[in-house]
Amino acid sequence: MRMIHDNKQRELTQLLRNPLFSQLTDFLYENQNVTLRQLTRQFSEKGFIKFLESCIEAGLILREERRYRLGLPVFTGSDYQEGVTHTQKTLLEGFETYSLADICQWYQQQFYQIPESFAAYFIANDVNLAQVNKVSNEKLAIWSVNTQGFNSRDLPGYFEANRQLLEPAAFSQLRRLVGDVDEEYFLGQVGWIISRVLRGKQPRSSIFLTALCQTEVLSKDFNNTYQLKIPCLSENNLVWETENNKFSTSKSHFSAVSLYSEVCQKYCSGFLEWVLIK
Repeated sequence: MRMIHDNKQRELTQLLRNPLFSQLTDFLYENQNVTLRQLTRQFSEKGFIKFLESCIEAGLILREERRYRLGLPVFTGSDYQEGVTHTQKTLLEGFETYSLADICQWYQQQFYQIPESFAAYFIANDVNLAQVNKVSNEKLAIWSVNTQGFNSRDLPGYFEANRQLLEPAAFSQLRRLVGDVDEEYFLGQVGWIISRVLRGKQPRSSIFLTALCQTEVLSKDFNNTYQLKIPCLSENNLVWETENNKFSTSKSHFSAVSLYSEVCQKYCSGFLEWVLIK
């Protein structure tokens, strides 16, 4: 079981970090309407009752008539397939002819139309839902869509792991290089490097340049000149109508991300990253 939630819901992130969280939600998914005695028999760890109460207060678990069950909807592999089958017929036609830049632009315009805030929900273990990550400032954003789990090329994913205080092995090399660098400062340096590369100028050597090469955002050509290796979009060239001031239901959010996941797996080998110039 995995919980999908709005990154602004910090109290949920704190609960997720507890090692009991996945065990408890898996148990309640497999065993509906259990008693407290059944729970304490299964979870004898110190502090379990306090953690259980915190989950109830957050709405993740419901207690009704001395019985306990999950308080959020759970979407399964069959829900995923049902949604994808419906949308494939209408939205995915013609993707075979799209370039990576075309697909990035499609994603970007989709993101502008989907509210950033949404109701939390669970997905079952048979659902491989894409992780959409972003690191941005007022001038630049780097986005990624990833269905491969932690990926050493996923620069926005590195910063999302930092926000959640996670240290996956996939990012060990990048962590040794930049550590928990401030996002705003990092993007200021990276933006300067990318702007020089786009103008055909050589950037000076730095750990930020190394980070971009290490994550395959940049590469050198046969003339030893740096080139941007991922698509680059300009916000000025996008036509969009933002809906980010609204709130999305769990079902509509799950349906949207299921579509993102299917496109990523089918047309991008499970991982896609791009730069957006604002």
